[in-house]
Amino acid sequence: MKVFLDFDNTLVDLAQGWLDWLAKEKYIKVTTKHIKEWDWLSKTYGEHVNEYWKTPNIYDDIIPIPGSITFVEALKRIYGRENILIISNSAKNMIDEKTIFAEKYFKILPTNVLHVADKWKYTSEGVLIDDAPHNVIDHVKANQTPAILFNYRNKWGWANLKEPVKFVTTCINYADCLTELAKIKKKFFSK
Repeated sequence: MKVFLDFDNTLVDLAQGWLDWLAKEKYIKVTTKHIKEWDWLSKTYGEHVNEYWKTPNIYDDIIPIPGSITFVEALKRIYGRENILIISNSAKNMIDEKTIFAEKYFKILPTNVLHVADKWKYTSEGVLIDDAPHNVIDHVKANQTPAILFNYRNKWGWANLKEPVKFVTTCINYADCLTELAKIKKKFFSK
């Protein structure tokens, strides 16, 4: 079984970096709980809030979510290094940074870091873990394989399903993700 891990806000806290920048540069103070939809900030405060995404070396100030490195190490040990992939919808200016970050902190091979839109097209052989509801729903609908919606400590306002979706489980920590993955493997990927 392959495990496809979203990068931003599943393994690294990019949202907090953005909010810190907004507070410092634009004097806008919000928390991740306020953000019910990813484009809420630009709809509420204007497009200038998206200037952050053009910041060079954006990942220099971003850190892994606590526990994420240990989680990825456990996944590699349980499912095999070759079966753990990072999948991210990356802006062109972030591709190299994300790949270097993934190698440095998570010891993921560059060939196992996929920078793609429409993640569901690439995740049919396994389970997707992502903080974005539309990504997990698209994955399940297209591939008929389970997904995990990750809402770290229940602090991401956007990482909630509006209604239950078959084959989608929500986890708020990495230990729960490991437990859910074991159940998924047994039910869907045992031969």
